[in-house]
Amino acid sequence: LAAEDVEAGSVTLRGTVDPNGGDAGAWFRWSALAPVDCDDSFGTRAPVGAEISVGSGDDPVAIQEGLSGLSPATTYTYCAIATNLAGTTFGELRTVTTSAAAPTVTTDPASEVGAGAATLHGTATPNGAATGAWFRYGTTDPGDCDDTYGTRVPASGSFALGDGIGPATFSEPITGLTNGVPHYACAFAINAYGLAVGEVVTFTPDATAPTVFTDDAFDITATAATLAGEATPHGSATTGWFRYGDADPVTCDGAFGTRLPATGGVSLGSGAVAVAFEDDATALLPAATYWFCAAADNAGGVTYGSVASFSTDAAPPEVTTRTPDATADLVTLRGGANPQGTASEGWFRVDATDPGGCDDTFGQRVPATGTTALGDGRTEAAFSEDLPLAAGTWFVCALAENAAGVGTGEVVTFVVPEAGDTDDTGTTDTSEDTDEPDTGTDSGLGDTDDTDGDPKVTPSCQGCAAGGAPPWSGVLLLVTLAWVRRRPSARA
Repeated sequence: LAAEDVEAGSVTLRGTVDPNGGDAGAWFRWSALAPVDCDDSFGTRAPVGAEISVGSGDDPVAIQEGLSGLSPATTYTYCAIATNLAGTTFGELRTVTTSAAAPTVTTDPASEVGAGAATLHGTATPNGAATGAWFRYGTTDPGDCDDTYGTRVPASGSFALGDGIGPATFSEPITGLTNGVPHYACAFAINAYGLAVGEVVTFTPDATAPTVFTDDAFDITATAATLAGEATPHGSATTGWFRYGDADPVTCDGAFGTRLPATGGVSLGSGAVAVAFEDDATALLPAATYWFCAAADNAGGVTYGSVASFSTDAAPPEVTTRTPDATADLVTLRGGANPQGTASEGWFRVDATDPGGCDDTFGQRVPATGTTALGDGRTEAAFSEDLPLAAGTWFVCALAENAAGVGTGEVVTFVVPEAGDTDDTGTTDTSEDTDEPDTGTDSGLGDTDDTDGDPKVTPSCQGCAAGGAPPWSGVLLLVTLAWVRRRPSARA
């Protein structure tokens, strides 16, 4: 049957189905492209993925389905299809043409903008009805354009765009414009179904690119700085931004470094005097030199300021305490530090009492004097120190220092295992020197005399001067006291 409720973007398809005594379902197929015959593969099915139930009677049943989202003034082909257990039947092909509609219009950017002149451009779709178009322009921002704004071009009449359903372009050159002053324009289109108004575009005849200066950076810290510049808009709406990087570009351009902000920028107006602007660069590296420049653009083009530089402040090293390698004979304290670009040195603090947090006052310093040089890189440098410690629980942290201060690692707990004593035959000595008095000094690292039959253990000394005390001598005193308190008496 003929379609009903025909609008510019919608119609209602209609048909009839005789179930002929079998339980039947029906649907439509439709398309803007006409098939040779009706089948269940062309175009689009309606309803999608479903059927219209028509029962199982012996009389014709009316069916219908609404379509929406169609194009104005467009011819569509459709047919009805029904099925039951006996088979599928296809109706005849029919057509329906949607009604025309009001045009749509877009104001395109002006071109050939020069001294006192420009060319306006627009695009309109007639949507099936004879359509005419024109422009309006002026030097004040209208916000939303209407057909009373500014100057109309052409002054009377319009550009004939026909009655098609595809886009049609139109343009008009204008002269007598004021140089350096922003102008605004919008496009219009009309047909028997209504009026359409395009958005407002802006352009500045004979626009002059901004003048830009790069000022000194300020509020510089180890990881941030505020970049500064100024620009003169010269009568055109102007936006300012910066570019920065860790290599000297010599001259600035759009390929140098990183843009700040990544998109957009600071609105600087359209005046005739310099306007200062600034932005914050963050996530910078400590003790590093950066180069930057100010930039600004308007309808006259982009201008880059001169290149300036600044150096971020140094920062203390970032320190990590690693778990020591501990045996009964020797403990290796381990740590790592990122110098963050400034020459750094590392050392440790160790004690049998938990300090709670790391600082350079708790326990014993290892080495007692001096440090390990860690360089001035920007990645972690490992360092370590060897020393003997008595059996038991210990606490250690790594420290590192550069010109910016001291960095501390977390406190790490570790255990030094017990060492078993043996007699001269290699068996376990359980008498603990009952055969003769022990006249030596027991340090917790092994006896320093051999009068009791225990083996003598001499710890290695790294960094000892000839005849001098080892760097961990202060720790040995602590160890000796701890060992004396721990070791039981073997005397009767």
